[in-house]
Amino acid sequence: MCFLPTASADAAIYIVNFYDEFTKLPCQPSHLSHFSPPVVDIESYLLEKDAIYVGGGNTKNMLALWKEWGVDKILQKALKKGAVLGGISAGMNCWYEECVTDSFYGELTELKGLVHCKQSPYPSNFAKVPGVEGSKVIPYVDIGSL
Repeated sequence: MCFLPTASADAAIYIVNFYDEFTKLPCQPSHLSHFSPPVVDIESYLLEKDAIYVGGGNTKNMLALWKEWGVDKILQKALKKGAVLGGISAGMNCWYEECVTDSFYGELTELKGLVHCKQSPYPSNFAKVPGVEGSKVIPYVDIGSL
């Protein structure tokens, strides 16, 4: 299991929390920091992982950094090899064709993702789920933008 904390600018607390939780599970936790990579060959490092978990933060910055480093293409290869890809917040948004993000000065904006999933991550009945915060995305879903 490899954690990609890119969206949080590799925030140390997220990395520590990841290891605190995942060392309790039957897996070998690891992470990839783009600000101080643990290896020279990032592609080989990621392609040897069975699962890749992406943390939350700034979706736009994360995707830009991944494209610069070629991680977007490496993740596509990992998916084709059978790796499980997942995440939370920005780490969920990134896998979709389009998403809604507040990466642009806190304003909700549509953003192109990595297109591993040809849908939006938001179901059209999102507003009908009791107790679910985030109904701000509903105007995008209801008008068919996503």
